[in-house]
Amino acid sequence: MAKKIFLMLAIALMACAMETSAQTRGIIKRTNDGFVALRSEPTVYSTMLRRLHAGDVVYYSSVGDGWSRVKFSPDGYWQGYVASRLILRDAPRQQSYSGERYYGVIKSTNDGFVALRSEPTIYSTMLRRLHAGDEVYYTPVGNGWCRVSFSPNGRWQGYVASRLIR
Repeated sequence: MAKKIFLMLAIALMACAMETSAQTRGIIKRTNDGFVALRSEPTVYSTMLRRLHAGDVVYYSSVGDGWSRVKFSPDGYWQGYVASRLILRDAPRQQSYSGERYYGVIKSTNDGFVALRSEPTIYSTMLRRLHAGDEVYYTPVGNGWCRVSFSPNGRWQGYVASRLIR
């Protein structure tokens, strides 16, 4: 009997270790309605536990059928399910021919947008508005600014304050 209990406990501990090691850090993508539902079960018909917003950091593991199990904080206080397509894998830096280039997401701000500027100064022309959860490639240029583009090929280039990129 003691062997069975020990074996069951060992299997349970291994399962817990496998679940935590399979988790990936991700970021909630921007959606049209402004939030992503954290659900109690992996289905759109289950209870919505809370709203996650663009740019929120989550820890997730895929459960299949287009769903991922999500922890909203490292300690797992909010746990539930999110459609996998709404999670952006938090990618590390990428090397480019022009030096270090990073992959990031625009942070949430009080006024709802971040200005993409023509030069690395708040007095330069605003080229367009970026919103929380927008995916960008960036290269730090110093003095708290980054050169930003929306895609690997460099479409919509400009400057953003580095504190506004996650």
